[in-house]
Amino acid sequence: MICILIAHFYPSETLINPENHTHIMSIRKSFLHEALEEMKSTKKAEARKEIVFPSKIRVKDIMREVFAVPEDMPIRDLLHELKQKEETCFTVKNQKGEMVGLVTESDLMKLISKPLPYTGIGGLGYRSLFFRSAERVKDIMTRNPICISPTAKLEDAARIMRNNKVRHLPVTKDKKCIGLIGIKDLLLIMRILI
Repeated sequence: MICILIAHFYPSETLINPENHTHIMSIRKSFLHEALEEMKSTKKAEARKEIVFPSKIRVKDIMREVFAVPEDMPIRDLLHELKQKEETCFTVKNQKGEMVGLVTESDLMKLISKPLPYTGIGGLGYRSLFFRSAERVKDIMTRNPICISPTAKLEDAARIMRNNKVRHLPVTKDKKCIGLIGIKDLLLIMRILI
């Protein structure tokens, strides 16, 4: 396409002349070089926009309210809480009110996928066996979850989640859980920015 444009501006006998040919090739080369540099800078800017969060946005700006459940809560009650609150993650607190863990839908899925001993019992017998394998939230929770500061950058939260293969991070300040940030929260911000 570039050759056609050059040929359009220069008569054909001019293109054949070796001296002019070198000049035209240098024009073409500089034109291509400028076009490539422009493409590179545009692609770099687009790539940055896709993967880099604005540095002004901090975890505290997008964290959501955290719901806590007691560590002695029965699994059945946890299932009701998950449905009622429409949440996928809860912090777990002990009797002193301190956060001791995190419980998610994934923890429940691990419970379901655990192989149970064959009993030959079906129906209600199987159901009661399922709930006996783990009766309380403390039996399935993730203890000592990785936490993040409210002043941390979103990039830090994303890196911690990726490196540790976790989907939620409790946001803590002065050893108290003040919020929760998850992968869905980060993806929502990415959708808004892109």
